[in-house]
Amino acid sequence: MGAHAVRFALQDAGLRWSDVQFAAGGSSSSGNADTMVADLGATGLPFLNVHNGCATGGSALVSVYNALTSGACDVGLVVGFDKHPRGAFAECPEDWSLPAWYGTAGLMVTTQFFGMKIQR
Repeated sequence: MGAHAVRFALQDAGLRWSDVQFAAGGSSSSGNADTMVADLGATGLPFLNVHNGCATGGSALVSVYNALTSGACDVGLVVGFDKHPRGAFAECPEDWSLPAWYGTAGLMVTTQFFGMKIQR
């Protein structure tokens, strides 16, 4: 999935994988993003794996943004991908050291959890 997305993004931008000088990516349940290099080709670029829960995409983006603005690279790439199994968002609160009422109140559903945080 990730390698496919990278190829399409590069094609859309008129770039080749060898043009990328820094990359960051994340995936929660589908493995480390840097393993895509095996499919895309080893070019020697730094590829940062990011795992930061629901902030993985934002953290990966900030990492590449910082590399670009610092002058560490001229071409950066950010990629994220996941494939969740059916029922993946029906987590057991106790597995995360949370009280059971988190589940019965619907707070283990990401949209409800963040919706309540935003309202607060």
